[in-house]
Amino acid sequence: MRRCVFTALVAIALPAMAFGRGVAEGPPAIQIQSQSGVYISPNGDGVRDQLELSPVLPGDTTTAIKSFELTVFGISEELAGVVIWKRSEVQSERRGFFGNLFNVGEEPRVEIPDTLTWDGTYLNSPAAADGDEAADGEYIYQLVITDEEGVSARTPPMSVIVDRRAPTVGDIALSYPVFSPNGDGVRDQVTITQSGSREYRWSGRITDAAGAVVREFSWDNPDPRDPAADSPPPDFSWDGSSQSGFPVADGRYQYVLSGSDRAGNARSSRPVDILVSTRAGAVQAIPARAAFSPNGDGRADTLPVDIVLSEPEGIVGYSLTISPADAPDDVLREYAGAEPVPSSVTIDGKDSRGRTLPDGVYGVLLSVTYENGNRAESQPAEVTIDTFPPRGSVTANTGPEETEPGAVLAFGGTRKQYLDIRVSLSVDPGWVAVASIGETTVSVPLTELGITTPDFTVRWDGVGLDGKPVPDGLAALHFQNVDAAGNPGQTNELRVIKDTRSASVSLDIRGTYLSPDGDGVMDSIRIDTGYTVAELIDQFLLSVEDSRGRIIRTEYKRTPFDTFEWLGRTNGNTVVPDGEYYVNLQVIYHNGNAPVTRAGPILVDATNPAILELSAPYRLFSPDGDGERDTVTISQRSSVEDRWVGVIEDSAGVVVFRDVWPGALRSFTWNGRDFTGEVVPDGDYTYRVTATDAAGNVGSDSLTLVVDTRSAPVSQQPPDVTVSAGPTPFTPDGDGVNDRLTITAAAASENSLRSWELAITDPFGGVARRWTGSGAPRRQFSWDGRSEDGELVQSAQEYLVTLTVTDDRGNSGSDQATIAVGILVVREGLRLRIMVPSIHFAPNTPDLFAVSDADLQKNLETLRNLATVLNRYPDHQILIEGHAAHDYYTEGARKEREQREELLPLSAARAEEVRQALIILGVEKNRMKTEGIGGARPVVPHSDRVNLWKNRRVEFILERR
Repeated sequence: MRRCVFTALVAIALPAMAFGRGVAEGPPAIQIQSQSGVYISPNGDGVRDQLELSPVLPGDTTTAIKSFELTVFGISEELAGVVIWKRSEVQSERRGFFGNLFNVGEEPRVEIPDTLTWDGTYLNSPAAADGDEAADGEYIYQLVITDEEGVSARTPPMSVIVDRRAPTVGDIALSYPVFSPNGDGVRDQVTITQSGSREYRWSGRITDAAGAVVREFSWDNPDPRDPAADSPPPDFSWDGSSQSGFPVADGRYQYVLSGSDRAGNARSSRPVDILVSTRAGAVQAIPARAAFSPNGDGRADTLPVDIVLSEPEGIVGYSLTISPADAPDDVLREYAGAEPVPSSVTIDGKDSRGRTLPDGVYGVLLSVTYENGNRAESQPAEVTIDTFPPRGSVTANTGPEETEPGAVLAFGGTRKQYLDIRVSLSVDPGWVAVASIGETTVSVPLTELGITTPDFTVRWDGVGLDGKPVPDGLAALHFQNVDAAGNPGQTNELRVIKDTRSASVSLDIRGTYLSPDGDGVMDSIRIDTGYTVAELIDQFLLSVEDSRGRIIRTEYKRTPFDTFEWLGRTNGNTVVPDGEYYVNLQVIYHNGNAPVTRAGPILVDATNPAILELSAPYRLFSPDGDGERDTVTISQRSSVEDRWVGVIEDSAGVVVFRDVWPGALRSFTWNGRDFTGEVVPDGDYTYRVTATDAAGNVGSDSLTLVVDTRSAPVSQQPPDVTVSAGPTPFTPDGDGVNDRLTITAAAASENSLRSWELAITDPFGGVARRWTGSGAPRRQFSWDGRSEDGELVQSAQEYLVTLTVTDDRGNSGSDQATIAVGILVVREGLRLRIMVPSIHFAPNTPDLFAVSDADLQKNLETLRNLATVLNRYPDHQILIEGHAAHDYYTEGARKEREQREELLPLSAARAEEVRQALIILGVEKNRMKTEGIGGARPVVPHSDRVNLWKNRRVEFILERR
């Protein structure tokens, strides 16, 4: 920027150094273009923000410039002579003595910039900190240049004026707001009175209703060099003509006054309305707006109507009427009166009866009556009553994948990259979009966005109007408007979350093997999940699939979980087959990201190591060195495992032999000696072989051996028999837990086994189930708890299993095991039944405690177990029934008397005694009631004196509340 009031060219001759160079042809000329009286306005608006000084040096000078310095000085009373700003550059290096002597090399010099500037701040000044703004006012600046001989050239001191103050615009007044430039001598021109500060230039501009300039005025200082000649804006008159001299059309115009100073500061006034009306003898009703909204909301409820009279003298009356636009003769409201005619009438949108007029277009007509009887009538002016606010709606969905209705609306991820916004607005001009992003709110008219239709769709990819991505977070959008009638309206607010964070997920399987066999060893495996972003998660999907890719277990949640424990079961709660399994994890975020990961394999192995054969040709042997059965050979085969361990223990559990087989078992021979080589003592020994695989499955079997070095013949030794039964307690009530009893049998003899019998007997010796066979008994038996005729075992009783084996010499051996039956809960339709015949009472009394110590302990154990079972069904009512056995079961009258007089009261009292005991043991008393049945419902005929004990029982009937 190089505008200047005047330019001085100062020529300064700097003498050249002659030593070592010969005689100089003449002093070099350095031209410095200077400016004085320059105005600047360093306010950052891009207009004359700084002083610019351009030194000009001739290109053929041989004199080296060694320094330059530009200094700005203050001249006010406080800062007179004080350095305000100083910039300098010095070249201290020299060519040297021999360089001068032989004229070799170029003298180092300072390069002066093409343009030196001052931005109106302090620099290197004792008066203020660097960068502080200098106050408005006049300053002096000077440039000094010094050559290699120390000769300096200076510009004359030149002035610069700092002026950041904009012009002041005062009041603007019109002689009258309406004038009629029609040459009739009445209001042919309007006088505009205006005021303002003294400035270099003032201008006035008159525009029509469309904003086009129709007339301009300017007032400049005739002597630009004399600021004292600056003046305020003068008053003037406008005759209604355009810039080209032609009369302007009737209508509403606006006048704006603008001022500018020498520093480029400018300011304009607010627009002032001027009304031009040239119709001679005419009257006009001019509504202030085209529409209004008389709905009582305080916004544009009324409408001022200006009354313009071309001939205001001689008027005796006026009338302002309101009628439907399509029915001008149907007057709905009249405002009338005598002179003087008001300059404005305010209509309130009501008819003559005070009722608000319906929305629509109406005509406003002004009539004026003069004293000579003439009548002047205006052209009807149309106004619109509109009490309904602008309406609209805004909806959106994500894309390319849409968000389900009701879900969190978020975008920015891979599958929801953008937002399609659908907008439907009423046909009202002036709609404004209002967007809030974080703490920032932006309002933009739709016209500035190039949107001109009421219904449109916008795709937003998260970029702001400045072309830069907006930050992640909650964004809100709505549209608002104020229609021509002043009704404000806005759409619903659309709220959306922008989330461009990328996320990853991970899986960590704690272990490799899984053995879902319910033995408590590796029955489950823990799977830990990880995810880098924990917010705005929509779905959390974990699945387990087999080696063929078939999904067999899924876990679906809306909230994340850090750990999942897999029990080796399918979604249908069935145990999966042995094999390899893999885990997949997918986290679906509301913003469309759906990272996936996979881990595995998990090796499912629920198969125990298998012992395919374990036998010996004889169990009894005599390692006495007589050549007869001094050793025993154990034949064994198995599945292939990491290793098998075989040990031989004596009856006290002391190991006397141990061997290990990697892979599969192999047969071996034992010579009856221990680790020290000594023959083991006579007695029973157990050979046990065991393997545990990587999944924790255990395979084990045993074989009984007998060492006997006595002289007794083998033929007289009875078979060695063992029997065991489990689980404990045995509860075959159909609930899937301990419903079947497994009986394990074994028999060994030096003679051939001829026959065997396995019998289960009840507490009173009755046979509940019997198996028989020839040879050796099979290894395992399975029992469902029912007798041959289908009768179920009794609750809380002990049954006995006995295995008897006979060899071909007539020797017999046997073993027994106890079967402990628990509390059976049998489902009968919609109710549950428990029968307990094992509660002992003192004879002919309800006393639970006047029994033997052994029976008392059994009673307490049975009742504690009963309380535990009943409390598993807290939502069931309990009926406790007492049952008894008839002693007189054949004679009708005597049997009935026994039932009535003895059995019913006794069984009821015993049922109540049981109830009281269960209350003490923690069963809620309000759940239980009692009833005595006596001998009315026997489970066996009363004539069956062997099983009559089964009729003496307590039953529990459980029904859901």
